Amino acid sequence: MKIKFIGHSYHQSTKSSQFFIQIVESLGGIDYWWDESWMKPGENNDFGDLTPFDLVIVWQLPHIIRRIPDEIRSRTVYVPMHDAVEGLEDKFWRRLKGIRILSLSMATHIKALKQGLPALFAQYYPEPSPQAHDFDGLRLFFWQRQRSPNWRTVSAHLPPCQFDAIHIHRSVDPGAGEFVAPLPCEVKAHHITFSDWFESKDDLLEVMKSCNTYVAPRESEGIGMSLLEALSMGMVCIAKDAPTMNEYIIDGVNGHLINDLSTTAIEIHAPETTSRQALHYIEKGRLNYEARIPAIRAFLTHRPTAQPRSRHWALDRVLPPPPPSSTWMAELDQLFEKFRARKRPDTPHVSVITVVRNDANGLLKTLHSVFSQTYQNFEYVVIDGASTDATRQVLAKYHGAMDAQASGPDQGPYDAMNKGAQLARGDFVIYMNAGDEFFDAQALQSAMAMHPQDADIIYGHHIFITKKKRPEYRKAHGLQQSFDRLKNGTLDKHWLRGIPCHQSTITRRTLITQRGYDWQTFRVAADLDLLLDAIADGANVYHSNTTISRYYGGGMSSKQGDICALNWQSIFHKHCDRQALIEQLFKKS
Repeated sequence: MKIKFIGHSYHQSTKSSQFFIQIVESLGGIDYWWDESWMKPGENNDFGDLTPFDLVIVWQLPHIIRRIPDEIRSRTVYVPMHDAVEGLEDKFWRRLKGIRILSLSMATHIKALKQGLPALFAQYYPEPSPQAHDFDGLRLFFWQRQRSPNWRTVSAHLPPCQFDAIHIHRSVDPGAGEFVAPLPCEVKAHHITFSDWFESKDDLLEVMKSCNTYVAPRESEGIGMSLLEALSMGMVCIAKDAPTMNEYIIDGVNGHLINDLSTTAIEIHAPETTSRQALHYIEKGRLNYEARIPAIRAFLTHRPTAQPRSRHWALDRVLPPPPPSSTWMAELDQLFEKFRARKRPDTPHVSVITVVRNDANGLLKTLHSVFSQTYQNFEYVVIDGASTDATRQVLAKYHGAMDAQASGPDQGPYDAMNKGAQLARGDFVIYMNAGDEFFDAQALQSAMAMHPQDADIIYGHHIFITKKKRPEYRKAHGLQQSFDRLKNGTLDKHWLRGIPCHQSTITRRTLITQRGYDWQTFRVAADLDLLLDAIADGANVYHSNTTISRYYGGGMSSKQGDICALNWQSIFHKHCDRQALIEQLFKKS
């Protein structure tokens, strides 16, 4: 395969694209062209004739990807950097029709999906390189690279008095503003030292190793290599609550995020625990990244045979229009045969449960997602609420893939979910009800990777698809932190939005069989009730920091929005006696 790689010349020195180039090199010979227009404005930046190449890859450069000829687009892959495209309007993405998007950031992945572009999400993680940090005292490393963050903005959110020493690297990026220096009295009071230049990266890393706390140097990143290096060393990292930093850091778990709306200063507690968690998520992320490399190769070498029939192609692949196309059904049947022939675990670790009633198309979509999973140690259970439509034919056709199935009248979804948990055998249960989907084929495998053995609830992020088929990324916040905030009266709408949905919550089965979803009291939010009750009783929660599910608007909670809000308020009152706080949380804006 002949490959053209078009990249930013600055990355020749930083090597920040080298991890990706290594994958590309395994596919064939590469002809490189490095854009130098950022150094030499107005000079010729002709990348040459692309016709001879089987694959064209454009790394980061928005002004270049727009110039790719129409006849080359079917063999072109664009790898955008978030910081380079975050300010671009939708029309930029619409102009990329026919080009595949490989997203290293979920923020850019969502933008591509919104315009119906075929896209793959592949978050990068480096190898762990743990250092023996001493946490008897906190020692901060900060490199001002841009106008902000600078010493003033950092010290406003991060009181310097909590540090025994502070090191500031005074090397601002070219054209990025002036260095903001601390006052002489601050230098003396907080034991601040400085550096201006490092002859090699090893010299920089040596200074970082002498510290144990790190402030991310930019407010927006393409990948965030410097942050990843600090996390991989086990440093306590602080960054702005923005992509891509907040795609790696779970606030209060493996680092700290600075939210511009927050007036509360960050006080660093239990740094040893945060350091251990930083290393854990780097190791987990690396494992998941390496497992995704075959999918990256397949995405790069895939050549569409025809133009997508819909601008929502990426969503139509998982939301077949009724009736589903013959091509899509053939793909489902192939997945079914492979899934049916799999080696079934005698003692499954996870039970995937689907509850359905009179939703044949939704069930087909969910079956496609379940059959696609790369995770092996799970069983599949389906509970049918006495369907009277084509759902019965779907269940009969794909019965051979189900480890357990039951059909009969029930009192609604939560009653059926209770029945599913009783029928299941797995240590954990996740409900992927008719119409719901896993985020991708590796979702379950990624979520379950390296989970603590004592975890009772494993959870993650999800993508919500609006009625207009517009994807919205819903990031899960730390559940324990959210619950603690509810208890002490500091939960706000920012944290409220971060409570995970049941499609992205994997629960120890005994929690459900012993408690049961209280569908009689909470018709629309019994899953939240069980979740918070379990945490109140000491359940161990684990944030997978992966995107687990994709679900669509128009379900029970949206159709009964007022009842859902009342249910949530009643559930919150069980754990918080601050009436005014709860009313404010659910006050319609």
